[in-house]
Amino acid sequence: MYPMWDGTNPSGFVGVLLRSEDEGKTWNDKTHFFEDPTGHFAPSEPRLAEMQAGRVVALFWMMDHINDKNLTNHVAVSHDGGRSWSDPIDTGHWGQASNLMYWEHDILLSIHCHRVGKDVGLYVRIVDFVTDKWRLVKEEKIWDNAPSMTVAAYATMGRNLKFGQASLLRLDNGDILATHWAIEDGQS
Repeated sequence: MYPMWDGTNPSGFVGVLLRSEDEGKTWNDKTHFFEDPTGHFAPSEPRLAEMQAGRVVALFWMMDHINDKNLTNHVAVSHDGGRSWSDPIDTGHWGQASNLMYWEHDILLSIHCHRVGKDVGLYVRIVDFVTDKWRLVKEEKIWDNAPSMTVAAYATMGRNLKFGQASLLRLDNGDILATHWAIEDGQS
């Protein structure tokens, strides 16, 4: 999916699902959850959540590599355990380094690092995903101690990123733990 050091991209702009059917002895990378034959768009930092048995959702940060800009997050859905995937579904939500988890029934929780624009911060969303349609139920900004930055091109990310890799974890007592890394006052 990402270009080689010489700028070529022999695999193309694809999102690959790595699968092992023998408990990790061998791996297969033939299943793509995203493909763009034009070489214009690519999924970055995909995260997977299994909802009901066989129903898997992949959430990814969509990038336009031709114009060096971020697009809204997209999801793809599989109903056969990740063997085949839907076309990308636009969530309508911005965010980089996003993640998601299955809650119950057709409800997902998602967490997104909004790094660009006026609403910078970490957002958690409750999403109704019935019939594979992304419908926002509620959103909360849970952290906002970072400046806006430019992260559309890979070349600028290293010096501009101030927080990322958000994740959600359901604890034994039923609470949800939201985590992410951040740099504040030079400390990380």
